[in-house]
Amino acid sequence: MPYPEKFIKGIPDDKCIYEDGTIATHLFHFHENSSRKDDNMDQSINWYDDENAITHTLNQINPHSKEIHFKEGLVTIVLDDLEWLNKRPGVNNILNYERQPLDQNPYHGNLLIHKDIPKKSMKKISAGIALLASQIIR
Repeated sequence: MPYPEKFIKGIPDDKCIYEDGTIATHLFHFHENSSRKDDNMDQSINWYDDENAITHTLNQINPHSKEIHFKEGLVTIVLDDLEWLNKRPGVNNILNYERQPLDQNPYHGNLLIHKDIPKKSMKKISAGIALLASQIIR
């Protein structure tokens, strides 16, 4: 299945939105995931396959707290913008992405970078992704 033109990142709390209404860099930090069988760090996203992806994301339940997971809403990012960022000097095509549907979430996927990327580089890439936020839905 081809990738849609946008993806969604849920916003779990107000610490992920700055006072000026822009998205905080740390919303897009990558994390090591011990269940991955490859050498990537990931961050969870939902693919914007259709309008139901918005509703689904806004209604996701945090498995630990049993409350709405994305209390502050979500942000959408245009995939072509991510591809543009990926080609910039300093990023050099190290970003990747995948679909990874889950039983409870058919829209699920991940943004990926190699686990050996220096932390300062990961933070720079995270800031670049945060700047690509095209729409915030609260």
